[in-house]
This record gives sequence, C-alpha cells and structure tokens, in this order.
Amino acid sequence: MAAKGKIFIAPYNAQFHWVLCVIDPYNNTVYYLDSLRTLEFIGNENGIIGDLLEIVNTALLQFRSDRELATKLKMNTKWIKIQCPCQEDYIDCGYYVMRFMKEIISHKRLQIPEEYFSDCQFPSYDTEQIDEVRVEWVRHVVQQMYNG
Repeated sequence: MAAKGKIFIAPYNAQFHWVLCVIDPYNNTVYYLDSLRTLEFIGNENGIIGDLLEIVNTALLQFRSDRELATKLKMNTKWIKIQCPCQEDYIDCGYYVMRFMKEIISHKRLQIPEEYFSDCQFPSYDTEQIDEVRVEWVRHVVQQMYNG
C-alpha cells in the first residue's frame, strides 16, 4: 500500500541486466540506479531503459489519477539518475542491485542524493563488498529452507 512518506524499491531486469528504481509516488519521483552505465543503447536519450520508463510512468499516472493527485502534482515524473558504484564486469549487476537495496534501506531515507550516499561513494564495489551480499543471500535461502 502506498502511503505518504514511503518509497518502493523495484529491481528490474532488462535484456539480462539488472537495474534498480526507487519510486516515491507522492512526490512523483523515481531514482534510477544502473551499475553498468554503458548500456545507453537499450535506454532512451537519458540512458533509462525504455520499457521500464513507460511501465513506471504509466503506474504513477494511474496512482495519481486514483488518488486525484493529478492536479496537485506536476504531470511528468521526475527521473533522477544516481551516480552509484559501477560494476567492472558484465555479470555482477544483480549483486550490485542487492547491495544498493541494502544501502538504501540501512540509510532510512526517502530521498537518494544524486551523488549517492556519502559513505557509499565508491567507483565500484570490491570483492569483499560483493561477497558480503552473496553470503547474506545464501544465509537467507538456507534459513528459508529450514523454516519452510
């Protein structure tokens, strides 16, 4: 349920590449995190993946319409590309997205600075930072296997 002061974290896979959108529906803002900025060829002129742009914009338009916010908010969704850490290979995008989600949740903020969080400004994540995500994921899966 969308409530004021809440955001949605939405990982998205396009053509074998993961990106992350953080959606603030009441402010009509989407923060876009792409760890492989060289994928401009599948995005629009802003480097945002075209079908993702259409899906999110349509959903936000419907959200505003359902809540009669269309007159209170500007009609165009504001997309903000975040200067997040970049992967150095073509296979770690999923781990980068999981790391982004972890950092966003741990910062407990509704807005993401365009230059990303000051304590997370790395050119790329090192092996230890990516392995931390892998270990947490394995722990979660194993825990679910034994609890389910």
